[in-house]
Amino acid sequence: MKTKRLVLVLVAIAVAFAAFAVVGLTACGGGANEYAITKAYNADNKSEIPTDAVNQVMFAYSDTNATFDTKLTLDSSAFTYTLYKSITTDKIEMDDGTKDYAFKGEWEFKGTYTVSETNANEITLKVPTSGRYNCYYPHVLNYQSIEKQTQDWVDSTDYPALLTRFNKWYPSKAAKTVDQPVTLDGKTMTFGEVDLTVTGDGGEGGGEGGSSSQPEDPNAPKVDANAIIGAVSEGKVISLFADGTYKFEYPQYNITETGTWTWVSHVLTITTAKGTEITASFNADYNLAFEYVTDASNMIKANFVLENWGDALGVGGTYTPAA
Repeated sequence: MKTKRLVLVLVAIAVAFAAFAVVGLTACGGGANEYAITKAYNADNKSEIPTDAVNQVMFAYSDTNATFDTKLTLDSSAFTYTLYKSITTDKIEMDDGTKDYAFKGEWEFKGTYTVSETNANEITLKVPTSGRYNCYYPHVLNYQSIEKQTQDWVDSTDYPALLTRFNKWYPSKAAKTVDQPVTLDGKTMTFGEVDLTVTGDGGEGGGEGGSSSQPEDPNAPKVDANAIIGAVSEGKVISLFADGTYKFEYPQYNITETGTWTWVSHVLTITTAKGTEITASFNADYNLAFEYVTDASNMIKANFVLENWGDALGVGGTYTPAA
């Protein structure tokens, strides 16, 4: 009799343990694969906003507060991830009396990840296979946002440069995108340091700068060797040829465009294949500067600076293309 009672007790314990295990697994599947970082910046700690964060100047020197949110969701069966980042300000009063965000930016990246063989909490997010972003600012806080405002989500196929906001735990300005190591810790995480420098192209990412100096990295984009002049900026290249044609290249995303150019009365005009005219102007150093907007998408742009233009185009003010 005692033996039978003992067996019943053991069965009850086994059933209870199984039920607990099922509950535990369900809980893991329902939320344990999500990790988040939230940091709110106000007048007391705005100096701590990373200097390479998107719109850092806008937030650091305005009266509004900003909250940075990042969420990582892992699918452990498919080894895929979704990385979501956002920056939102406090809501401010609009002209009509309603309240709305002064700035709200959202970035989402998708891709695969790997897990360390020695530590399951050490993972590597591979360079995203896709991404999208949505940016909104009815008021720009007296600073020009480096993120272009959108009407809705914009896909990386239309705006590949948004993928440069992938690395680091916040949306950061970068010239390239690399694999990102992450250490998981409970419901939060730590992003490991990565090298995002690009040697010699004069670009920082985020739509600033540019130089015609050649990159030192042999694998970096270069002005075409047959061009009479050109420039490299943020991984993008423009080359002007003696026959009055040009070539724009964005090797990272396999984008190549061609068109024509003229140099008349000291005015450089570039005409794209779709007929868009882009005029260069002289900057403070008397170099020719212009923003190239691609035919592929008006959201893919590059700021180029042509140095030593007099040697290539001639100081007479007009250039006659070779026959």
